[in-house]
Amino acid sequence: MYRWSSVLLAATLSVAALAGCTTTAPTGTSGSPTADAPAAAGAPSRLDTIISRGKLICGVEGTIPGFSFVDSNGQYTGLDVDVCKAVAAAIFGDPEKVEYRNLDSTARFPAVTSGEVDMLARNTTWTASRDAAGGNGLEFAPTTFF
Repeated sequence: MYRWSSVLLAATLSVAALAGCTTTAPTGTSGSPTADAPAAAGAPSRLDTIISRGKLICGVEGTIPGFSFVDSNGQYTGLDVDVCKAVAAAIFGDPEKVEYRNLDSTARFPAVTSGEVDMLARNTTWTASRDAAGGNGLEFAPTTFF
């Protein structure tokens, strides 16, 4: 049962991660792309960037046991870490091709939008305002913990 659940989680997160790798450039009131819009057409997608880099950069909290925690040996453990590993396994076939970045609540969204991290796997709640036009402009994956 555990193995089947892990495969299902990895597949779901892979689809969610890949769906967030392509975006449509937001437009301002004039209809032209805004300064924050992604690079021109033909620029590599986030997925292309991840693959060419050879690792996934995953934003985590790093201090919450059971979710993302760094032990005295520098090893990351927890549910959020496992989500990152599942996405790396889906992309590369290797769950260890992940670099973790500890982010606090004020740094998490700017880190994704700037490209510092490829995805967040941390305590971040989907809200209508975060998902609305003029919000963060991010795609939220399914809820993994209630």
